Amino acid sequence: MNETERRLTEAFEQYKDLVIRNSLYYVKDYYAAEDICQETFVRFAARTDKIPEKKTKAWLLCVSENLSLDHLKKGGKRRAIIGLPVAEELEWDRSGDTDLEDLMIRMEERQTAMSVMELLREKNQDWHRVIWLFAMWKV
Repeated sequence: MNETERRLTEAFEQYKDLVIRNSLYYVKDYYAAEDICQETFVRFAARTDKIPEKKTKAWLLCVSENLSLDHLKKGGKRRAIIGLPVAEELEWDRSGDTDLEDLMIRMEERQTAMSVMELLREKNQDWHRVIWLFAMWKV
């Protein structure tokens, strides 16, 4: 197994659920989110050598968000909103130990942050871009 295949396999195993959830947040259709996840990893495989290993997660989230927004634009089901990347703490704990109330609070906080970012984008696109890029850098 060469380096590209190793990185692709590791990234897929580690981030596939996160990428699907990120897409599902936008498209609200599990099968479309799976397709977007597949396309995200196809693009990752083509560019693996150009993406620093520590930026893999941010790159995957950014590409899956952009593909999700493109999907919505083509379908015309929802207005495109540039949002913050999905935070690690929104991952679902499959063991059943996740407090649903805490998860809902975090989801509401994320929605509020996205609304603020949308208002900021309308008010001053330069500030919006700086904050959005900083948020991507922190992921």
